[in-house]
Parts: sequence; C-alpha cells; structure tokens
Amino acid sequence: MKLSKHVDWLQIRALLKKDYLARIRQPWMTIVQYVWPCLIFLSLYVLRNRFQAKQIGECQFPTRQLQSNGILPFFQSYVCTIENDCSDPKKFEETTDFAVAPVTPLLNIVQIFLDTPALYDSVTKLPKDKNFIGAVTTIVTNGRFKEIEGNADKLVRMVPEIQKMVGDDFNIENLFADDRTFSNSGKILCGKPFPRSDNIRFINNVLYSHDFNGADPDEIAVMPTAYCKQLYRDVTNTNNGKITWKQLKPILQGKILYGPPSERNDEIIKFANQTFVDMGRLRDFFKALNTTIRLLHTDASFRDSFEGLIELAKSPLVQMIAGGNVNIDLIESMLNGILNDETVAKTLETIASIFECFSSDRFIAVPSEAALEDEAFKLNQKKLFFAGLVFENSTMPGEIPYKIRMRTDDTPVTVENRNRFWFPGPEASFELDMRYHRGFVEIQHAVDVGIIKFMKQEMAKAEKVAVQDTPSSSGLGLGFGDDFGSSEDEDEEDETTTAAGSTTENLDSLYSDLSKKINISSSDLNRFSNKSSLDDYLDFKDDEEEIELDEEDPLTLNSTSTTSAPSRRKRAPQFSLLDLFLGGGSKKKTDEVTYNVAKEKFYTKQFPYPAYTRDDFKKGLYLAQSIQMTFFIALIVHVSSSVRQKIWMKESGNIMLMRSMGLKSTSDSISWAITTLIELSIVFVLGLAIFYSGGILLHSSRIFLFAYQLVFGLCLIAFCYMCSMFFQSASIGSVSTVILFLTTFLPYIIIISLGATLSFASKFFASLSFSTAFCYAWRHIMRLELQHHSANFMSAFAGSIEENDLKFGILMMLLDAVIYFLVGLMYEKLTHEDTTFYNVNRTKLDKSIGAELLNVDVIYENNKKALDNVSITFKRDEVTCLLGRNGAGKSTIIKLLTGQILPVVGDVHLPLDYDLISGLRNNAERIGLCSQSDILIPNLTAKEHLQLYARIKLTKGFETEVQRTLDNLKMGKYKHYRASELSGGFKRRLCIAIAFLGSPNLVILDEPCSSVDTKARKYIWELIQTLRKDRAVILATHHLDEAESLSDKVVVLENGKAILEESHEELKNRFTNTLYIDMTLKSLTEGDRSSIISELNKNLDQQTNLRYGVSKLPKNKLQYKLTYTGANSLDIDLQSLFDQLNQFQDKKLILSYDIKNENLMNIFSVVNSSEIPREEIGEPDIVSANGHHDSKPTKYTPSTFQILSSLFKKRFLHFRRNYRLLICILVLPALFEIIAMFFMTIRPPGEYDKILEFSPDLYRGAAEFYTRLGNGTDFQREATSSILDRCPEADCYLFNSSEEAFNWLLQTNDQFSERRYGGLTSRKEKHFIWYNNKGYHSMPIWLNMLDSALLKAELENGSYSIRTINHPLKIEQDELTLSSILQQVADAGISLILLLAFSLVVAGASVYIVNERVRGEKRQQRLAGIKFKYYWGVTYLWDAMIFLVAIALAVIVFKIFAIPAYVDKQQLGGIVLLLLFYGFASIPAIHLFEKLFNDASFANMSLFCLNVITALGTLTIIILFDILGESETSEHVRNLLNRVFLILPQHALADGLIELSKNYIQAEIFKRYYIDTYKSPMDILEPHIIGLVFMGVIFMILNCVVEKKILPKFFLEVEEGEAPVYELKTIHSEEIMANGNGKKKFITADQILSVDHLSKHYRQGENVVSDVSFKIHYGECFGLLGTNGAGKSTIFSILSGDQLQSSGSYCFFTTAHLSYCPQSSFLDPLLTVEEVIEFYGKLRNVENIDKLVFETLREYHLEPYKRILVKNLSGGNRRKLCVAVSCFGNTDIVLMDEPTSDMDPVTRAIVYRTIERLNSQNRSILLTSHSISEIDHICQRIAILKDGRLLTVDTPESLTQRYGNNYLITIYLEDNREVDLVRSIKREFNVSQELVQNKNSLQFVAKVQPAERAVQTTGVEKLHKKSQVTINLNNNTIDSSPALASSISALVVKLHQFAQTNRLRYTVARCLLDQVFEDILHNHEEEHSNEAFVENSE
Repeated sequence: MKLSKHVDWLQIRALLKKDYLARIRQPWMTIVQYVWPCLIFLSLYVLRNRFQAKQIGECQFPTRQLQSNGILPFFQSYVCTIENDCSDPKKFEETTDFAVAPVTPLLNIVQIFLDTPALYDSVTKLPKDKNFIGAVTTIVTNGRFKEIEGNADKLVRMVPEIQKMVGDDFNIENLFADDRTFSNSGKILCGKPFPRSDNIRFINNVLYSHDFNGADPDEIAVMPTAYCKQLYRDVTNTNNGKITWKQLKPILQGKILYGPPSERNDEIIKFANQTFVDMGRLRDFFKALNTTIRLLHTDASFRDSFEGLIELAKSPLVQMIAGGNVNIDLIESMLNGILNDETVAKTLETIASIFECFSSDRFIAVPSEAALEDEAFKLNQKKLFFAGLVFENSTMPGEIPYKIRMRTDDTPVTVENRNRFWFPGPEASFELDMRYHRGFVEIQHAVDVGIIKFMKQEMAKAEKVAVQDTPSSSGLGLGFGDDFGSSEDEDEEDETTTAAGSTTENLDSLYSDLSKKINISSSDLNRFSNKSSLDDYLDFKDDEEEIELDEEDPLTLNSTSTTSAPSRRKRAPQFSLLDLFLGGGSKKKTDEVTYNVAKEKFYTKQFPYPAYTRDDFKKGLYLAQSIQMTFFIALIVHVSSSVRQKIWMKESGNIMLMRSMGLKSTSDSISWAITTLIELSIVFVLGLAIFYSGGILLHSSRIFLFAYQLVFGLCLIAFCYMCSMFFQSASIGSVSTVILFLTTFLPYIIIISLGATLSFASKFFASLSFSTAFCYAWRHIMRLELQHHSANFMSAFAGSIEENDLKFGILMMLLDAVIYFLVGLMYEKLTHEDTTFYNVNRTKLDKSIGAELLNVDVIYENNKKALDNVSITFKRDEVTCLLGRNGAGKSTIIKLLTGQILPVVGDVHLPLDYDLISGLRNNAERIGLCSQSDILIPNLTAKEHLQLYARIKLTKGFETEVQRTLDNLKMGKYKHYRASELSGGFKRRLCIAIAFLGSPNLVILDEPCSSVDTKARKYIWELIQTLRKDRAVILATHHLDEAESLSDKVVVLENGKAILEESHEELKNRFTNTLYIDMTLKSLTEGDRSSIISELNKNLDQQTNLRYGVSKLPKNKLQYKLTYTGANSLDIDLQSLFDQLNQFQDKKLILSYDIKNENLMNIFSVVNSSEIPREEIGEPDIVSANGHHDSKPTKYTPSTFQILSSLFKKRFLHFRRNYRLLICILVLPALFEIIAMFFMTIRPPGEYDKILEFSPDLYRGAAEFYTRLGNGTDFQREATSSILDRCPEADCYLFNSSEEAFNWLLQTNDQFSERRYGGLTSRKEKHFIWYNNKGYHSMPIWLNMLDSALLKAELENGSYSIRTINHPLKIEQDELTLSSILQQVADAGISLILLLAFSLVVAGASVYIVNERVRGEKRQQRLAGIKFKYYWGVTYLWDAMIFLVAIALAVIVFKIFAIPAYVDKQQLGGIVLLLLFYGFASIPAIHLFEKLFNDASFANMSLFCLNVITALGTLTIIILFDILGESETSEHVRNLLNRVFLILPQHALADGLIELSKNYIQAEIFKRYYIDTYKSPMDILEPHIIGLVFMGVIFMILNCVVEKKILPKFFLEVEEGEAPVYELKTIHSEEIMANGNGKKKFITADQILSVDHLSKHYRQGENVVSDVSFKIHYGECFGLLGTNGAGKSTIFSILSGDQLQSSGSYCFFTTAHLSYCPQSSFLDPLLTVEEVIEFYGKLRNVENIDKLVFETLREYHLEPYKRILVKNLSGGNRRKLCVAVSCFGNTDIVLMDEPTSDMDPVTRAIVYRTIERLNSQNRSILLTSHSISEIDHICQRIAILKDGRLLTVDTPESLTQRYGNNYLITIYLEDNREVDLVRSIKREFNVSQELVQNKNSLQFVAKVQPAERAVQTTGVEKLHKKSQVTINLNNNTIDSSPALASSISALVVKLHQFAQTNRLRYTVARCLLDQVFEDILHNHEEEHSNEAFVENSE
C-alpha cells in the first residue's frame, strides 16, 4: 500500500496554514493556551528562588553512646544530638564528650556514684543515717575521688559561665512550662540551646492551632506524683508539647513485653534490665540528694552535723591525713554552695521530681506472641507500650534468636533494605531517617548483652558442676569447649593485700589519739581496723595513667604469630568508704562470674559525608511529583482546544466537504497532529526555559529533555485523536477528554504507592496509561538531577528495561501512542459518520459522461428505501437538475456520488482519475461539492478558503487557479473578509467557487441559492453558467426558476424514485409548445361568459395542429391552455386570437389578460399532483378558524404551574434524549471521582509488616570495613578475629584506627555510592558501629554482628551467634509515618478532583442555554409570554437539580469508598454545604457569562477551562504566600487576597475544600496526641459561604440587568433625551371588532404596528438601519424586501426584542403577544414533532391541545413524522413545523423571516395558504422572503430596503405597474448562431441591459407599457442623472426604462414574427415581483426616507 494513496503533503501544508491562521485569529484563546502553562511553570520558578540549593561542606556526625556505657552519658549523647548536627571533619572526634557543656562534669560525677556501690550507698543512706562524716569520708577515701574532684573543679569554674549562658530570667522550675527556658537549658546540658519552633508561617499556623481538648484527665490520673501531674500539664500546654509527650511517655514509663516466660528468658531479661535498674538507682540517688538538701534547710541538728563536717575538713589532722591529696577549699566551697545556694536546691528538687516520673519496672512477661500483641494494643491505648521481645526456638546449634517488636512509627520500613534511589545527602534527619535510635538499638544491645551474660553464667555453672563431679577435668559442661576463667585475679588481689598490710602496721597507735583530737565516735574509728583500708587511705595518690602500647604495629589478617596481651600496671587497691564504715572490705568471692563484655564501651557512628549540594526543594519536587502535575495542569487548555478543533471540523461538515473534494484520508489527522505537536512544543520549550533558568533543571541534556517531551506530545496527540473519535459533539468531547486526560494520571498512584513491591507486569499494565509512563520516566529524570547526573540519550537507553525507568517510560509511551492511534482508527473504521468515506467505483466511462447511477437501491437503518431502482447518467457540459420534495432522495444521490454511503443494490460509477497508459493522476476527476449549508471556516478569508481548497484539489498552479476564480467571483475587497464577516450571498458565492475550483469534471451543487436574495441568485446563476463549461454539473434545488434557467436535464424524484427525466430538448419542446392565456373577466352572467368562451373557441378551432383546453377559475378568471401538436410551433398564427382578445378588452368584457409559456413549475406540480393537487394561488375560500389559528382570546391565561411544568417537561425530554450531555454532566464527573478514589485508596499492602532478619546478606556485595587485630585484651582480640572471619568471602577493607577508616569513608564516598553500608572499628574497650543511613538496617545489622562476635569471644566458642529479627508491630489504626501523612495529603488531593468534576457539571449547564439562545428558542418562549422570572427561574431550578444530582452522586461515591477525610466527623456535611452554595453562586455566573458565546461547544470548553484555571491560579497565589511569606505583612496580604478571591466561586470552592481537608488531616494527625484541633465546618466555611451567597445574588442581578437591557436602555435614553418607545399598547375592543371582518382599512385606529424613524448603528459607525418608518394594519400581510445585508433581519431582531434600536421607536397596538418565525429553525432538535406542538400550544394558551396536534399534523402534512425527532426531519419539514408553531395562539401579528427557505414548491404553497388564512382571521403578517416571485400573491403591501434605508412602500400591483409589466423572453439557440443572434435581438428589441447567455439559450427582459400611461409622465417625473427617476407614489412617477410594446399581445406577435424569421423557438413569461425588486434597486441611488414615499430633491 503506497503512502501517497493516503497522504498528500501539499494538502497537509495547506491544512497547516489553515490551522495557523485560525489560531492567530483567536488571540484570546491562543494567549490563554500559552500564558496559562507559563504561569504554572513560573510558580515552581518562584518557589525555587525561595528555596535555593545549599552547598553543604564535609560533615562529621556526632557519636552516640549505648546505655551500657553509663546511663547518663547515654542520655546526654542522645538528648544533645537530637538534631544530628554536623561538625568539621578535619578534627576527627572518635567520641562526642560535650566538654563545653557545664553539666557534663556533674553528669560524670553522678555516673561515678552510680557505678561505685559504696559511693552510691553513702549518698542514698545519708538522709536516713544522717552520718555526714561517714558519707564524706567514704567519698573522699574512695579510689575514684580524684575523678570526682577533677570534675567538681571543672564544674565550679564553669558556674559563672552558666549564668551568662541562660540569663538572669532562667528559672529551672519553668523548665517545661516555658519554651525559652527549655531552649536555654540546652546550653547547660549540651553547650548549645535546644531547637525552637522556627518554621514557615504556614507550618506554625498548623502547629499552633487551637486545641479543644486541653489536658487528658486519664493521663493526669496515672501520674505518680503531683509534680508529675503538673509536669504533664506544662509539657502539654501546647500542641508541640503534646506531640513531644507522645514520644516521651513510652521512654519515661513505657513497658517492654517479653515472652514466652522461662528461666532462660527471665534471666536474660534480668541482665537486659540493667539500664532501667540504673534509672531507678538514679531516681533514688537524686531523691536522696533532694531530701538531704531539704533536711539541711529544715532540720537544725542535721545542719549542725553538716557544718561540723565542714569544720572537720578544715582541721589540721584531716589535712595531715590527706597529705595534700584533697582540695579542702574546693570541698568547702561546694558544701557551702549546696547549703546556701537556692538554685542548687531548686535544681535538685526539679531533677528529683522529674525522676519520680520515671518508671523502672518495665519488663512484663506474656505467655505468647499473640498475647504480646493483645497486651501491646491495650498498653498503646494508654501510651505505655514501648517494645516487645519474643524469644524463639533456635533452628541451629548455638544460635539464640529473638524478635524485637516495636511500633511501626519507631522502626524504618522493612519492605526495603535501602533507599531504592540514591540521592546526595547523608539521610541524617533524626526524626525521619534514624528511627532505630528511638529505642530499637538500645533494646537490641541490652538483650544481646543479657544473652552474653546469661550464656557466660550458664557456662560458669556448667563448669563448676563439671569440676565438682570430676575435679581433674576442666572445661566440661554445656559443651562450650573453653575454660570458664582462672584464679589469676584472686592471686593478684591476695598479693596486693599482703603488701598493703606491711605499710600500716605502725599506725595502730594513731587510733586512740585520733578519737581524742576530733569529735568522732570510737565505732567510727574502729572502722579503720582494716589495716589495708587505712593504708590505702594514707597512701592515697593520684592515679597514674595506664601504660598503653601506642601505635603498636597491628597484626595483619594473615599473621600467624601470636603476642601476649600487653601488660598493665595494676592499680593499688583503693580505699573504700564502704569498707571504712561497714567494718572492712570483704574479699572477692571466688565463685563470682566475671563478664568481659561489661568492661566494653559501645558507640554508634554515622558515616561521615563529603561536601554536597543539598537541594530540599528539588527533592520535594521529586517526592511530590510536582513537575509531572504541573505539566498535566498546564496542558488542560491545550488538550481541550485540540480535541474541540478536531471534533468541530467534523461537526461543522468541513472535513466531509474536504473529503468529498479529494482530501486524503489521513491528511487532516496528520496536519492536526503536526499543529498540536507544534503547539505542545512551544509549551515544552517555554517550560524547559523556565525550569533551566530557575535552576530546577541543571544537569540533564536540554535536547534530550525536549525530545523526551516530544515523545510525550506524540502520545498525548494519539490519546486526543482516540478520544475525538468517540465524540460527535465538540462541546462534550473537549471537556470529556480533559477529564479522561487527568484520569490517566491516576494509575501512577499505583507506581507511587506500590513501587517497592510492584512486579514488572503490573508496572507494564499501569503504564498503558500514557500519563503513568510519562510520570514514571520523569521521576527517573528528577532522580538523576538529584544525583547530579545527566539524563541524556546515553543514560536513557542504558541497562535493562526493568532497571532503567526512563527507558521503560519512553518505550511505554511509544507503545501507548501506537495503541491509542489504532484504537481510534479501528473505532473510526467500524462506525459510520459523515466523515466516513468509501471508495466510489471508478471505471472507464465515455468521455461525455461525468458519473452514472445504475439501478441503485439505498436502504437506511429504519428499512426506509431512500432510493429505489434509480438510474441516472450525468453528462459533461450539462447541468442535471434534481427536483423533488423534501426527502425525495436528492441528498442520498449526492452522498452516493461523494462516497459517504454505499448502495445496497446497483452501481455508482465515476470516471477513472488516472491515465490508463501513463498512470498519472488526473485531478480534474475529483468532485466539486457545494453543500446546502455554508460550510466554511469562520476565521479564514474568502481568498484563503480558495487557496486551501486549491491545494486540496490540485498539485500545481494553485495561485493561478485561485486568481482565476477570484476574477470570476468579482468579490472585490470582500476577498479579504473573513467568512464570518461575509453576507449570505457572498458566502454562497464562495461555496460555489470552491466547488468549481480546480476545474473538476463533476460538480455537485446542493441548493446553491438557498437563503440569498434575488440579485445574489442571479449573480450566482451567472457564476454557474460561467464555470460550468466542460463539467458535469448536478444541481439540487427547490427554486424552479433556477432549475429552468440553468438546467439541461431535469430529474424529478419522489419517494426515492425517478418519476420524470427530461432532457434539454424535451424540456424545450414542452416549454415552447404550450401557451397559457390567463384572462380576468368583467363580472358577467354565466351566459355572457359562455358567449365569450364560445367565440374564442371558434377562433382557436380555425388553427391547425393546435389543441386547447379551457379552465374556469374562481373570481371571474379564465385560463386557456394551447398546445401545439405540429412539428413546428412557429406555424401557428396568433394574431387573430390576440385581435379578438383586444376587442373583448376594448368592450370591457375582459379586464386584462396575460400570456405565458409552459414552465417547470407547472411540470413539477403535475408530477407531484398525486400527493397535493396543484391550485393556483388566488383568493382562498374563507374557512373557519381551527384550533391552532384561533384568533379569539381565551378567557384565562396559563397559570404559573402550567408554565413551569411545560418548561420543566421540555428540559426533561431534551436531557432524556441527550444522553451524551447527561453523561458529560453527571456520569463522567462521578466516574472520574470513582476512578480517582479507587486509586487514592490503594495502600501499600503490609508495608511495615515484613519480618526482617538482620544479616549482612541484606547488603550482599556491599563493601565492609573493620580494624585489624591490634592492641587490647585477649577478649577484644578474639572478638575482632571472629568478625574478620567473614572477610575472605566479603569485600572487606581493614584499617588501623577509626580515624583512618573515617578518612577513607570521606574520600571514597562517590566510589562506593550505593554499595557501602556498615563497618566496625575498635580501640581497646571502645567499639564503634559505623552505619550508612541510606541502608535502612545497617546499624542493627552491624551491631548484631559485633554482639555475636562478643558472644563468641565471651564463651570462647565460635559456634554461638545471636539472631535478631525486626518484626514491626502495627497496633495503631493509622500509624503516623511520612507515608501516612503523605497519603492523607493525597486524600486531600481529591479536593482538586471535586473541583474538576463540579467545574464540568457547571460548565455543562451552558450547553443547553447557549443552544436555546442561539437557536432562538429562548426568544420564542419570551414572545409566547414567558416572563423573565419564569424562564430564568426554571433554568436555575433545572440546573440546580442537575447540580444536586451531581452532589448526590458524589456523596454516594464518598460513602462507598469511605475515605475518612470526606465522611468522618462533620466533613461530609461541610463538603455538601460548600457544594450547595457553590452551585448557588456558580449557576447564575454561568447564566451570565454564557452570553459571551455563540457556540455551545466553545462555551462549554471555555467555561470549564476558566473554572479550573481560575481556581488553580488563585490557589497557587495563596500557596505561594503561605510558603514564601516570612513576615506579618505578607501574612496580612495573603489573608486579604484570600478574602478578595472568595468573590470567585471557583476559588471559594477550592479553598473551602482544601481548608476542610486541612482541618481534618490536622485533627487526625494530632488526635493521637490527645489534641483536638477539629473545627466545625461552619466555622471554617463561614467566609466562603458569605462570599458565595453574595456573588450568587450579584450574578443574578447582573443577569437581570443584561437580559432586560437596563444599561443600554438607560444610555439610549440619555442620548435621545427621552425614553424610546418599544412596547405593546392596547386599543379599544370596539376597534378590534370593527376590523374583524378581514378587510383592510388604512386608518390609524386599524394599526397594529407603527415603526417611526427606526435606526440602528454599531460602535464601528456602521449604519445597519437608517430612519425607517412604516405601519402595518390588522389583517394585512406586509412584505419587507431587500438584498442580503439590507437590514431586514436587524429590524426583525429589534421588533422581537433581541436588540435595541439606536434611535426611533416602534409600537405594537395589541393586547396579545406577537409571534416570530425566524429564518433559522428555533425548534429543540431532541423533541418530537408532537412534543413541539404540545409545548408551544400550551405556551400560546391553546385550550384543546389534542385538536391542535391533529390539525397541525394534517394541515402541514406531518402525520408520518408525529413521533420523529426534529433533528431527523428534513429541512422542509422542519421549516413547516416552525411556521406552524409561529401561528399558534391568538397573536395579532406574526413576524416571518424567510418562512419558505429550504422548502419545495408544494410545501411553499402550504405556507402561503397558512398566511392567507391568518389574514382572513384579521391577523397581520410582517414577512420577508427571497422568493419574491411568489410572495407578491400574498402581500398586500411591500416595502423595499436598500443599505438600511427604506426606498418605497406600496402594493405589489402598483409596483408592478410602475416598475413591472416586464416579460422574460427565452430564445433557444440553434446551430450555434449565438453571436449574430445577440446582435439581432439587441437591434430588434432595443435591449438596453445585458442578455443572459446560457449554454443553449438567451434570456432578456422586455417591457410592456400601455400607450395611455406613457403620456402621464409629462411634467411629473423628474429626471436625474443616467435618465433615472425617483419614486413618488403620490405623484405616480415611473421608471424611465424604454418599452418594447404597448401590450403583451403586441410583444408576443413581434416575438413570434422574429422567431419565424430566424427559425427559433422561444418562451415568454411575465416577470414577477423579483424583476420589479431588481429594477427598483437598480434605478434608485438617492437616499430617501419617510414611511410611504420618497421625497424629491431639487
């Protein structure tokens, strides 16, 4: 199949130019198409400028301690690193010590007390024992006193700085009640303030929303102390505080469930509980301190003892004993500070009170995991659940497995092991990225240590049992394989004790002296009986630092050498206060288990991160899919416009016309696609320019992104093409496609929600929605941008399609484009439309034949035969005229020839369109078609139309052909006018010229002269005659004079059959052989009449070859029909007959006679006589008035209920049949909501429920790093060795120190991107767990690895391991996670869906109203008496009902999907309330703005887009202010703008929905914190409702002002100085009765309409009507004639109330309303004929509707169409129904504008009889028509307009006498003697005007003027230039054109003699009023005025 068969690039080029011109001539639409996307893209640009990317330097994160290092350092490391701040990596910090924090020395002191039982006991027992000296002595004599002293010294030195840090107003008692105090406390604890709320105002407004709940009484009730209760109140007095409390309470009091309980599990938990035991001990410690301070202030004896202690400290003995090792001054200052400083007392009291709120009893045993889940749920309700532990049975020997179950809020997602997509940045948000630090790793480490200790304990027990059973054996029991321990430590201790004893032997004598010198009891001194203790005390020195092997060469991994553990100098046994006061130390028990792990320190350390660009904005764009959304919102207008253009071309018939004339099947679609692609490309270029200039895109290739967007554009075009195939209405299709376009985005939600678990197949099916594929690929582009990588042609197609989302998306879009195109193409092929064309059989025909039908039958779907055995041959150079009544089959023949339908039987043949020999195409064989209606493109000029069709038809010579056609058209300046600006006549000329353009051999003209004036018709005839040469022309017409003048062959069709076919010769014979003589006799007796007939018969009997017949007509009329039977009609002698007629006329027996030949009207009437007998239009019999013509006023007027019910019924019937509009208004929005909510309800299944076992295999292939074997104990070396055992199989990197590893991590970050997640380093007892937070589970994995290694080292058995499992516990209905928050925000996105849906509902209401207004239905109802309040009331109620149904459907959808944001609480009521008031405001707005449109499809599309654009635009502005505003001023401006925007219903709806959603989401997020921020929807929507109500009323008032033309009337009154008259005036009933006999009386009282000096001009200064005056009387038919553009329709429009005149007045003198039959059909196309009659009958107050229906159907021959829809009627039948409807009721005057247009002659006769009947009922008619030759029989008076001015008003008879008595003579040519004959005719008949030269005849007009009238002009007529005169009816002036004869008989005799001489044949016929009309217009050039005459000018 050749491409050229379906594609023509010349045609495509022409169509592209057409599209370009159409776009630039719709400037507003074009501007919106490009400005709107730019505004959307610029919103991102503005945001980008607000949130710029930041350059972040290299980052070292703080090190956190695990709780085994000490409870206070642990707390400090977490509290002070909550922000995870960076520090300079150049200064490596292995640990974070917070040295600058003032409280750090204090925490160190307290931790020493906690770690040393003797010190701890000395403090906790002091309040009870009140033994200060013993306590202090214990402290001072303790071996760790120097540490205490050193930290105390630091603390004292920092005290002055503390005051400066916190300020004078710092009050510890307000720690949690005051935000500033709490923030400043961070300076004390961490050396920096705690963070305060410093967010965007929008976020602050949310966080500080009003809380309706207050404090939770249940929480207060369970608080253990009054302080705790107050603490809860203080913390929760703000929303932030309640959020903080939700996180704090599980830490303070949360329970840890474990199970199943067993001896083993209980022991492990006992070990693991050490942290909480320490918390309890800490609580007791601070409680004791607080009690001590309180006693010092309240108990005198206690205070005296304390002061004595101070004196003791100063004594020489103590100083002598201390030997200078104790800083007595420091101790004194500290003790005095404790005693006298109130701040210290308050601080201790606050701390003690805080710790009272801690719970240390945390672990609760449960029997099973199921019981654990149940109990966890109960505890969680009280905010008391912290974690759960489930110990499982081991599946492998030596493995200890357990699960940690924490809330999903407190653990990362387990469905993924790492972030699937790498972005720059360390993922260092403590809140979002580090959830394992919320207690998980702490519990994991505690349990691991508990397991290690338990296993060590069990091993020790087993060994002990084994030793007892077998003393000679060792290492038995439990199968551990290693000795449990040795007695080395005990031996060393014994040796040390002995050495100390020798030192103190000589000091015994001091005991007694000491008791005498100081006031100390002997019992206390006896405590020194332990010599070693005293010796230690006396020999107390500063501890020496341990000797370390610095920079010892580490052992390599493969080293086989062994080294002994480095020796350490043992510290001297320290003196213990516990030994002093408890009577001496006790030796270490030999059976106590020593835990090596207890001496180790553990730290977690996040990977350092190199310098990078932090771009939170771009990451936000990526997460929120913002760029994708902007593209979809930006392209709404483009999608709607392109689809509308595509469908409109079909709907308007342009594509049908172009296809008929040779447009290739795909040329239109290709040109449309190219145009759309160019438009989209402009948007894409603008978007990319904005994105790149704003820094939104930086790294990707511009060319690639443009190419990628072009792929998307192609796919979008294919989608629009597919959608355009499904719709026949541009209004429905354009907006429906927008909704479908947005719907295609919804499957992308699956990708977002299920991306981690979605299979490739699922992704493939989701991406069959091209929007999903586009978004999927664009997300990959944004990911590359975030990674500072480039999206280019190389990266786009690298890798597999499964891994490369960009490649996948591009390929899927290409696939989608193919699928959409094929679906649209298949649908187009399978459905039959007007644009569906079939290949007409082309065969080799005779050169003289242009086309032929052979025995053709066509049957339509209703089994009606449109054609029945029709055979017609259409010859070239011949005009074949198709005649027939409406529905006879003419249009079917045309469709057969153009290929729009196929015959059921028979053949249709066209000539070959190519040369058989050369194969070259012959463009002349294409068809030229002029459709019945003007199928033009409004925005193209006449010349541009010709250029377009020239390129469709031709392959070369375009401009020459266009110029030739323009020359023939003679359009002058009008060739540059747009089609919408041309008059009807010029439009028809253009359509005909298009048909003849390119010289096609077959031209089809369907009603070429419909709706044009007589002058234009004559010009069109001339044009057809000029262009018809060598073509086969098919002319379908209802104008018989047109057919008679132009046709060479006539085919008359009836009911699908060709009942008559006459050739040119046959027609000529019939025309010339038959002569009619019409006589008007004097009122004679029957005898006299018979005598005249007898004498005439005698005369005719003398003629040979003549047959005659006589017909008696009513009203003394007689007609003779003479038929020539001889070979030559010229042999007949008519002179004698005419002499006799003249004699009768002289005797006054015959008043007048006229002569005419046979014509086509008579022939047509005869062949159609079987249906309607032909009657001459004469004086009809007066018949009684039937129901629908009843002129008698009824006794009652229709009730309001009747009017309303009729209007409602009409709308109901219309919408019931217009299901497509209902689908668009109701079903499509509801379906959109359903689809959207379906996708919105998709949640990741089990996102957090996956069980995850910690193992390095989760990051298989990732690089790992460790420290080599080095210094440390055997235990530490064993643990390290166990870790390194995995390195031969793993990608391990080994380092000598943590700092070396740290530097490596920094330097190689890019090299190991996405493949390095964790490592371990150690230095002596310090172990560091390194983790990359991009691997979600790296920290617990490497902690598990370390703890397993420590277990193996502790047990000295490598077969043991710990298996830790993370099994998140979902115990809340909706966990508060980022995913859940985003999901709720996504739910709020349904607000936008509602906005789109109801924008569609509201805009859809415009379709019906615009169509009613444009068709004229609205005017008809107004003229029928429907008042403004009734029409607009019903319209409002109907639209409101539709809107309510839409709301009900939305509510049902909400209920079905039960999305909480829309159905919970009062949300649904609030949404319904908002929608109701939106409807209240927006419906009147649509009623107001619909007046801006004359095309329903354009109105629907524009109003829908306007609604969406307005809402989104204003919302964008408000959101930008929310985000960018940083000051109070910006907030005020934002609030002011928001209030101002509320006058826009679209913004009120959108903002109200968002406010409702925000209110609900905020309340849902906060409710878990016992914060109730939910406001009543009424409180939120109050300003919205006020705005909507206000604007609804305003729109109603404005609609009333516009409808009633109040402002134009006011300005007109101001200009005129007085109110213009345009009203109905009543006249007395006597006058009506006097004029009720049907006779015309020209008196003022008989007037029904008076028009006085009426003028109308437009702003451009164009005068359409100028000073027109006339009057119409009761029972008169008044004709208003003029050419197209003369002002007739404007006058009708003014009289019907559609327009206001610029000046002048008019007045109706009647009690009834007027009726109006406009030129176009005003009927609702979706009502049946019966329903139309019933509707207007009720409006016109006809009493008997059934009778009305029956008589109307019968009178107008519509019985077969009773239940046929109006749209399915033929043009003639539709026109008949319009005329009938306009005659209903008792109106006294009927305005009829072209009532017989599109009617066949028989049907026109019915209309004329109707008009005569109306006149007989004394009803007046104001009539205009282009069938002037016929209306002269029915009009009593005629007014002629030219250029808006009235030329004359008179009766037809008078005008005919003065300007008439003209006869049209047709002379048929013989033997091609045309040139000589023209000269002869002009010479013989003195023809002054040009002859009309047809192919086979010549036509000219001859004037007959009686001799007696010729002399009357002397002294009367006033000659003007060019021998023309003005008309003055009073003076009886006539025109000055010369007369050819004094009588018709003389003319015929002269003509007969001329024909005999030249052997010619002729016909003669009187020119009717059309010729008079032409003569008046031709002769009259002066400007005239006045109502009935033209004033002479001197």
